[in-house]
Amino acid sequence: MAQRELKICLLGDTGVGKSSIVWRFVEDSFDPNINPTIGASFMTKTVQYQNELHKFLIWDMAGQERFCTLAPMYYRGSATAIIVYDITKEGGLGEGCQGLRRLHPCHLCGDQRQEHH
Repeated sequence: MAQRELKICLLGDTGVGKSSIVWRFVEDSFDPNINPTIGASFMTKTVQYQNELHKFLIWDMAGQERFCTLAPMYYRGSATAIIVYDITKEGGLGEGCQGLRRLHPCHLCGDQRQEHH
């Protein structure tokens, strides 16, 4: 069976849910107490689709502005970038990493943080 590797980077402001999205996709679980990413984290998941294996190489980038300068190192060679933003915050995409909006191809993903009381 043929296998394709697809490198994907998740980018966005801190606290918007990038790590939770990756964790849900890879492990099919949700951790409300997930720690913020420092620098970048890496996970993989292989999915069979139409008689082909697709191995996703997923880079979850830290959202703090001080890490924005590292982002080009990680998204170079990516099949796509997913820019995650918090739909509950006014201003949408926020101010961090403004230059990342020019990535092509890229997808926007609105996420709402779950508040537990």
